[in-house]
Amino acid sequence: MADWSGMTVVCMASGPSLTPADAELVRQWRQAADDRRVVVTNNTYQLAPWADVLYAMDRKWWEVMRPQFTGERLTAVHDVPGVPCSSSPKGGNSGSGAVLLAAHRGAAKIIMLGYDCQVGAGGARHWHGDHKKPLGNAVSLPKFYGQFRADARRITGVEVVNCSRATALDMYPLGILEDELGQSSGAQAEHCYWRSNIELDHLTPRGKRFPEIGLFEALREACAGSVFEVGCGDGRLSPAFDPAAYVGMDVNPAALAKARRNNPLHQYVEEWQQANTVLAYTVLLHVPDAKLPAMIKQLKKYPRIVIGEIMGRRWRKPGIPPVFNRERAEYEALLGPVSQVIRVPYPHYSTHLELCVWH
Repeated sequence: MADWSGMTVVCMASGPSLTPADAELVRQWRQAADDRRVVVTNNTYQLAPWADVLYAMDRKWWEVMRPQFTGERLTAVHDVPGVPCSSSPKGGNSGSGAVLLAAHRGAAKIIMLGYDCQVGAGGARHWHGDHKKPLGNAVSLPKFYGQFRADARRITGVEVVNCSRATALDMYPLGILEDELGQSSGAQAEHCYWRSNIELDHLTPRGKRFPEIGLFEALREACAGSVFEVGCGDGRLSPAFDPAAYVGMDVNPAALAKARRNNPLHQYVEEWQQANTVLAYTVLLHVPDAKLPAMIKQLKKYPRIVIGEIMGRRWRKPGIPPVFNRERAEYEALLGPVSQVIRVPYPHYSTHLELCVWH
């Protein structure tokens, strides 16, 4: 058995969100160092013929496809001619089996890509379109979530990050592929987005400057003393606070310039400042799961923490920028029991936003 101890392994499944561009990012990452491996499942070898391992559990798939793949080929059954049966634990499906294979071989970190486990646009079930008969097309899709959850319990001592551009899986932390591959250069759209978006069209639903009802009153109730707002954008919330007791921070120079024009009496900076209250309003939902603990550690330096967002993982979505809404309990796991919750009506989404206070 190959020894992947301490390595980072990318597992690429066949979900409809997988793209040739993502495969190319992984190829460049793989070729940059020898302590990395890539496992592909089923037809994804066609996007990544350079991968280290092709893993597929379905006997019929091997018989029909007869893949021309020069790397290591593995399956989970014993009677596929010319394809060894892996000694790793058998997963509920090929995608989960690939993750178990990487863990079994000693990987320190596993990055998942193409693990949608849901139907994509136009009913797509794979990035490559539908299989032709006699192969099926993810007919077991309703079972995938339960299979992944069960298999996740079998993995210990390994960091697993799901970087799929769209996914229904919530048992692993979500991440951004470029970040996890260490390729978050200015050329990557998701990473330069927050700094370079001049239009500032991400701040509120299009055409709605204040879609929340009673927001300023709720903010003044939640915050106490001096306020330091992280991710203040164009200063939309600044008027809720006394200019003498408020500082806003953002990484986007265009946003800060607009904030200073809109609110000339308020102060705006690009570095962290001390205050009685730190406010993160619809900011943490743009922080990937893997990076959240470091952000929370920074917030915990303040006597009072206020986090505002629409709570619930069902609001998560990929894209530019991706959105990582969480359950309130996930924040409580990092910060302790919440001291106060103020609900703010948000009619645009037919729900409410929560201002959660810790002090």
